[in-house]
Amino acid sequence: MILQKKLELSTAAYDVVWNNDDIETTPIILEVSPYYQPNPPVPASASHLAYRDYKKAFFIASPFYRTRVDQYCNMANLRLQTFKNNNYVFN
Repeated sequence: MILQKKLELSTAAYDVVWNNDDIETTPIILEVSPYYQPNPPVPASASHLAYRDYKKAFFIASPFYRTRVDQYCNMANLRLQTFKNNNYVFN
C-alpha cells in the first residue's frame, strides 16, 4: 500500500471501515499498526459472550487480558528461539 511505503513500514496491519458497511465506498483507515497481532480466540467457557463482552469480562476462567498476555509471551519466546536457532548476536 502507498501508506505503508510513506510510513516506511515493511509490514503493517490496518483497522478499516466503510461508510454504512458498503465496501463499494472509499475505505476509512482508523489505525495503522507496524505489526499484526490477532486477537486470541474466545475460550469455550466464554463462548456465550460476544467478543466485545469477552474482552471486558474479568471474572471468568480465561479472561481476555490473561490470554492476550500469554499470547504476547508465547510470540516473544518464538522470536527469541528463532534468533537463537539462527545464531543471531545482539550487540
